[in-house]
Amino acid sequence: MARKPGRKAAGNEQPQQPFLEIRNVTKKFGDFVALDDVSLEIHEGEFVCFLGPSGCGKTTLLRAIAGLDFQTSGRIYQRGRDISDVPPADRDFGIVFQSYALFPNLTVERNVSYGLVNRKVGRKAVNDRVEELLTLVGLAGSGDKYPAALSGGQQQRVALARALATSPGMLLLDEPLSALDAKVRERLRHEMKELQRTLDITTIMVTHDQEEALTMADRIVVMSDGRIEQVGSPVEIYRHPVSPYVADFIGAMNFLHGKVMRKGHVKVGKMDIAVEDHTGQFKKGDQVVVCIRPECVAVRDLGRVKTNRYAMAIRDIEFLGSYCRATLAVGGGSDEELIADFSINLMRDYKLERGTKLNVAFPKDCLEVYHSDARGIPA
Repeated sequence: MARKPGRKAAGNEQPQQPFLEIRNVTKKFGDFVALDDVSLEIHEGEFVCFLGPSGCGKTTLLRAIAGLDFQTSGRIYQRGRDISDVPPADRDFGIVFQSYALFPNLTVERNVSYGLVNRKVGRKAVNDRVEELLTLVGLAGSGDKYPAALSGGQQQRVALARALATSPGMLLLDEPLSALDAKVRERLRHEMKELQRTLDITTIMVTHDQEEALTMADRIVVMSDGRIEQVGSPVEIYRHPVSPYVADFIGAMNFLHGKVMRKGHVKVGKMDIAVEDHTGQFKKGDQVVVCIRPECVAVRDLGRVKTNRYAMAIRDIEFLGSYCRATLAVGGGSDEELIADFSINLMRDYKLERGTKLNVAFPKDCLEVYHSDARGIPA
């Protein structure tokens, strides 16, 4: 049985060679540095998302992998082959662009078969492959239609089928769902992930949508200013962000400003917050921020909680369907406030409303601490 991506070799087994290896890639446009010494390994069968805001370098990195924009320096290897200077036509990938880039004057069948015809594949083999792919993406029987007659979601499926037609070793997706409405986007991201699992094809997707990355990726590459901030599984990225930038970009996060009073204890207003500091990186007197996710603010079963338990008042409440987002006044002479996400059941059981005073707790294992001068702390 093949090892899962990233798993270490056992015994005498040789370590798995990365499917794609990016070594010290830099890309400049004049004086502007779009990619700054980027290195990354991607393993066969992985679904990897490049995530970040506009201008962070994620699309530039994808285009360098595809050979659509050659890097200024650095090397790129696919299955050990140096493809750094290889033209796109000689690289082993299929690509789906944000605009889908379908030929409007060709039928669905001819769009999908375009790459196969150019490779002089026999007519029967082409027809069989097109039929197989249209069935795979849920468009069986639509081969004679033109793109204009299809919905956005159907056009996306055609573009995906065309990218897969030549059985590439790698699939590149450049924000393929961004032009779709929310409901269609939610359905198609599930379908695309299932398709990727079925085909076991190495896939790289560029997105600025954190929800897409969290739900689809095996690993997320968070980027900022042409550099990689963090690489990890969705759970690792969300629960243990390595920097304030990642903490703020992925999901909602509270940043509470305070001072280290002694090892493992931070003062925020009149609150003494116990934190984990296994490495001893914070010294007495250091200005820091303590971070906690809104859903980690605990209210139930506080009887056994011995530390990080505080009385607060609800300043405001936003109803968000399955849960409510409450703004809590930290109090104790501090101007700090934080947001907490409470389920509808908790709101009902505790009869919570604006002005309600309640006890909350901050579980130590849900807290992250950063120096106050670290890059990415919101103003």
